[in-house]
Amino acid sequence: MPMDPTYPKTTLDIMAKDSGAKIILTDPDAPLFNLVTLALSYEQMQERQASAPDRGHMSEHRNAYILFTSGTTGRPKGVVVSQASLAAHAAAVTKLFDLSPEDRVLQFASLSFDVAIEEIIPTLLSGAALLLRSPEMSQSISAFLQACETHRITLLNLPTGFWVELTLFLKTHDSLVPPHLRMVIVGGERVPLSILRRWRDIAPKVRWINGYGPTETTITCTAYEVTDDRPLRHSVPIGRPLAHACAWVLAADGSFAPMGAQGELCISGPAVAEGYVIDEDARRTGFQTHKGTLAGRSYRTGDRVYWQDGLLNFVGRMDRQLKVRGFRIDPNQIESLLEERRDVARAYVAVPDDKTGRLVAWYSAARATAPPSEQDIQADLSQKLPPHMLPDLSYVETWPRTPGGKIDVAALPIPQDAVQSPETQLKTDSPHTRRIAELFEAVLETSPVAADSSFFDLGGNSLSILRLNTLLEKTFDTPVDPSLLYQDPSPAGIAKLITTQAEDRSCVIPLQPKGGRTPLYAIHALGENNSFFLPLANALNPNQPLFGITIGIRKEGLPSTVEALAAFYVEQINQHRPKGPVSLVAVSVSSFITFEVAQQLLAAGRDVQALIFLDASGPDGRIRKGRLGHRWVHFKNLLKQGKPYFDKLKQERRGERLHAEEMARLKEAGPEGPPAYDEARSVAQFVALSELAISNYVPAPYPRKLTIFKADDPFDAKAVFANGLGWKSVAKAGFDIIQVKGGHITMLYPPHVEELAQHITKALCAPAANNGLVLKVGS
Repeated sequence: MPMDPTYPKTTLDIMAKDSGAKIILTDPDAPLFNLVTLALSYEQMQERQASAPDRGHMSEHRNAYILFTSGTTGRPKGVVVSQASLAAHAAAVTKLFDLSPEDRVLQFASLSFDVAIEEIIPTLLSGAALLLRSPEMSQSISAFLQACETHRITLLNLPTGFWVELTLFLKTHDSLVPPHLRMVIVGGERVPLSILRRWRDIAPKVRWINGYGPTETTITCTAYEVTDDRPLRHSVPIGRPLAHACAWVLAADGSFAPMGAQGELCISGPAVAEGYVIDEDARRTGFQTHKGTLAGRSYRTGDRVYWQDGLLNFVGRMDRQLKVRGFRIDPNQIESLLEERRDVARAYVAVPDDKTGRLVAWYSAARATAPPSEQDIQADLSQKLPPHMLPDLSYVETWPRTPGGKIDVAALPIPQDAVQSPETQLKTDSPHTRRIAELFEAVLETSPVAADSSFFDLGGNSLSILRLNTLLEKTFDTPVDPSLLYQDPSPAGIAKLITTQAEDRSCVIPLQPKGGRTPLYAIHALGENNSFFLPLANALNPNQPLFGITIGIRKEGLPSTVEALAAFYVEQINQHRPKGPVSLVAVSVSSFITFEVAQQLLAAGRDVQALIFLDASGPDGRIRKGRLGHRWVHFKNLLKQGKPYFDKLKQERRGERLHAEEMARLKEAGPEGPPAYDEARSVAQFVALSELAISNYVPAPYPRKLTIFKADDPFDAKAVFANGLGWKSVAKAGFDIIQVKGGHITMLYPPHVEELAQHITKALCAPAANNGLVLKVGS
């Protein structure tokens, strides 16, 4: 049973209790439950055995999973699906999708959504590769397309809303679908026929399937595949039942509806779930057992459909259930929660016909003299409902009625925050703000829009902000980080963001900007949050400025060779400090790039006062002890430190494997290939890209003296002093090599950084040498 951590604690408690869960697997940051909880860290998971334990025969009647959906009583309902239903679904889907070991399938859906199971289980059973979606892929269409191309995705299973935005993006940008893509499945909402026609123009050779299926019928139970020989006139069908299901259209009296006549869709066969974990009235909730033609279990979906040309066509709901952005929502659940409050007399939930597609809850007060606080109600609901079920609120004094006495939904007031009065219209001279307000109006189909209007208060959601981001990138010709749009989602706020991005493209980071001495620039690798050089900035003389310059984790289009990276950094230095001498410092693999920066600065007539390397191996290679010497060092450290040293070795091996994987991937894709969208690998990518660039770099002799600091590394041979950690052949004017306390990176942290700072201060104060001899200094 998946438990979405974004859900309120109250909802998660209900799920845990109703499901009868015995243990919860989670990470260390999850909330506490009144159940046995096993918190697993990433490191612990890595240490688990690679193969599954032996197990006996699994009964087909064993429950496979439980998924919770919206309920009518104010309480979510848990749907129980058996092993037999899941196996039948996997077999049917594998055949329909033609899955094979050559496929690479994206796992896009949230784990609390049953489509995630359809993405995972059939893929793995087919021997295909399963690739997990990164957060960026759901926030930016351009990032999504880039990742699909990088990972060579062949099959996508997407929510209808996201697919619509994808299609509009491709059409707007005149782009092509990812080259390896062979099939797209969409589902969750009605497919607009106009969008499907655009998709067919863009990707005529990509198989396209419209899937349908309530959670109660084991994910997808019917499907329609579009073909050129069957033109569509009015709507997109939901097709025919898959191999694990039978579909029937029932009239109001329970008989079979004639061909072309509308009725309720009923699903029977292995696809039908076992029922709900708590089900006081199974017949009322749709699960039934029949004899005769409909022999066995069936589920009445509540969806109105009809047969035409052998295909099922979806009309709408027979009850009040709603579909909002792909989620099935029972409005009774929200109404029940509202009416539980003593200050609310009545509530009504619906999706108004205002083209925003948002969920709205209208409510009246129990006492006319004291209307409920909208803020209090919103806070209360946020503690009891998952994010996709939180409605916009609108207070009504009296309920409008139709002649028949029912609530007149069309006459209910639109929430006030979605309507802008003339006084709040855009009052700014900023062209960017005015243009962004126009984009708001186009996306949300509302006007006018004020400069400080929140995109989400106007009815925006996670899908419409995708469309907004696409228009922003096209209008202003610059990529916009989707996560930043949430910080101030107003025209004025987004305009400020875009202006700031355009004006401030500097990669210079002021680690310690004060002082009148020659500035010292740390180049390329600065550590997470600049952690490598912040202690050094604090340890150096207060009159010594220290700046960092880095492109950060690589993005597409940035320099990928040592010469190009160096030229980029030289440009940054010249913009930041156009005149006067500078000094440079680098750690580890960044030294090669910094070496080239110094060369280019000197060639341009700039004065490089000092060039400092921190435990950086040069082009001649670092001379290490032999195999026997290595083993002896490990033996002594194990005797002295025990298990902590063994754990450290395991962590290093893990890092080496990750580095090797990244190097192999980059060599295959080429240095200009886009990076993988995986945060856990970002540092490994950074190092691998640097090393790939260095492998093609031939350094020329440097005309000034180098200053090299060597870490206290027991694996180094004594000869490293003579060859300057491998820099001797290019150190035309000689070098100073200084051994300091601490390891490869720990030399930069307390307590060692104080000693390092003293030595660096001496190097910075020494006159630049144009020639000289090798000088060895020991600490």
